[in-house]
Amino acid sequence: MATFTMTAHPANDTSRARYFYFALFFACSFGLHTPHLISYVGDVNYDLFIHYNWAKEFAENFLAGDPYPRWSFLGHYELGEPVFITYSPIYYYLVAFLRASGIGTWISMQIIAIVCDALFACFVFAASARFVSQRVAGLIALVALLNPFLVFLHYKFHGLAWAATGYLTHGMLLWALLRPEAKKPGLNAWAALAIALAVGTHTVSALVNLICYSFFSLARASRWAGDDRQTLPQAIVSWGLTAGTGLLLSAVYLYPAIHYLKIMNVESWVGEYRLENFAWPVVTFFTNKPQWLGVQWAASAPALAMFVMAAVYFVKFRPAPGRLTTPLVLVLAGAAASVFFASELSYPLWIFQNPISQINLPFRFVSLSYTLTAVAMGLTLVHAQAAGRRRWAIGLAGMMGLSILFGVAALLKGAYADGKPLMPEMRNEQYTYGPAKARFSSPGYLERCSGNKAECVRHDLSSGSFAGLPEYRLMWASAGSETFAHRGFAAYCQDHAISCSEPRRQGSGIDVMIGSNKPVAVTLPIFYYPAWQVTVSGKEVAVDAAPESGLLRVPVEAGNHEVSVRWKTTDIEKTGQRVSLVTLLLLALYLAVSGLRRKIPE
Repeated sequence: MATFTMTAHPANDTSRARYFYFALFFACSFGLHTPHLISYVGDVNYDLFIHYNWAKEFAENFLAGDPYPRWSFLGHYELGEPVFITYSPIYYYLVAFLRASGIGTWISMQIIAIVCDALFACFVFAASARFVSQRVAGLIALVALLNPFLVFLHYKFHGLAWAATGYLTHGMLLWALLRPEAKKPGLNAWAALAIALAVGTHTVSALVNLICYSFFSLARASRWAGDDRQTLPQAIVSWGLTAGTGLLLSAVYLYPAIHYLKIMNVESWVGEYRLENFAWPVVTFFTNKPQWLGVQWAASAPALAMFVMAAVYFVKFRPAPGRLTTPLVLVLAGAAASVFFASELSYPLWIFQNPISQINLPFRFVSLSYTLTAVAMGLTLVHAQAAGRRRWAIGLAGMMGLSILFGVAALLKGAYADGKPLMPEMRNEQYTYGPAKARFSSPGYLERCSGNKAECVRHDLSSGSFAGLPEYRLMWASAGSETFAHRGFAAYCQDHAISCSEPRRQGSGIDVMIGSNKPVAVTLPIFYYPAWQVTVSGKEVAVDAAPESGLLRVPVEAGNHEVSVRWKTTDIEKTGQRVSLVTLLLLALYLAVSGLRRKIPE
């Protein structure tokens, strides 16, 4: 029986060589984003405009003085949506920081994507280089970086936050779980931090990470873990403590997001179409019909092939427990979980409501399949070389190279064959909702839209979230809001014989002047939300939702008054902030004590 014998750091590995690989990853990441950044082409879909407009408005609100812009004022026909109460904000903060330096929104988004994808590859490299030569670690990182699924995320799905900051935190979590310190029972501080950052960048992919990486704890309790083996209770408690700490660190965002889901239209997020979105569909190919065959098969096939090759090699040659066997067992366990949940094997889990079904698209798990199988392939390649299994080594290396070729082909197809020139207004920071708003406000629009769906702004790809996204529709919103928005606030004021100024954006809210000859309840052009604090001529007043629309209704006395609407941090948000702060302080204390113990000689 052959065992792993290669050293973790061969003599020809140097720090200079490591920097070469880091530079290579940045160069490849730049190439991955050249179509968007340089050629300015792409395969446009609705999500591209949603994330672009969210990033643009988030940055503008942040620069206007709102430290945490939770509300999208331009969404839902400019009546607003609480987007960043439930959508992870870190990616959009990064855009805002770059915008503060004078860089445009689109260029900022591409810079973030380049840096995050390159750092993701660096984390994969650093995780792998502990067990194999830097040359093999470099190959592993390139397979993880230039994989067809990541290309799909950037150029087809346009999950820009997921594909950038989300992928970076996924790589960071892998690195943290493969560090030598991770074999010790107890809290893994770096993994907890990676989980917190993952939740704050893309919650759904963070859930995918938590599910698949939880299988690392089971693998650590297996006999193949060798000297690094933990008892099953130790492994489960260690992972629970680590994951729990990560979730508590993210409470500043996560706790309000979960709490306020009850007033959102969450039913729109989970649909039967998830049963059409398995990777590698066979049975559901005929029973449900695949929704995105090119992704579900072509873009995902190399991940399945690599997993099968690595798993067959492991089962066939059964490497004895040893220093390099442990990471192989860990990544194979995580990869097996990702393949299971991505494929039809997990079909029963998607037919009823449960936390996994909230992920909605089973093939999301393929994002982890590529990374984990890339590491598994590299480790088995090293073993095959050391054991003299030349054919296996050639086959494993060839499959890894083939995966990279699939990724390059997917890039060329998605960006150039299927791609078209992007709107120049996006690049020069001139893109607005103007055309969509003008069409929506045109006389007779609602009547024409009801009879001709092509007329509807909500079907216009470039309108982004201007028409509103179903999952952000508040429970008290009604059809009257669309009529209100179509006619406009000025028409409403004229109908009710009151004078109104055009609402002005100020910090985290709006200001508007209202004049009336008698006390009146004024419906403002913004949805009611529990966080709104409203003052009339400086005096705070109680407000509610107008029953006919769900918009913010404000009592105004006779005379001329300035009505100010500001976002006031709710008690729920304050609780989340306190939990994150306390957890962060405790984690810092834990790290300080741990560092002190290491310095004190026994």
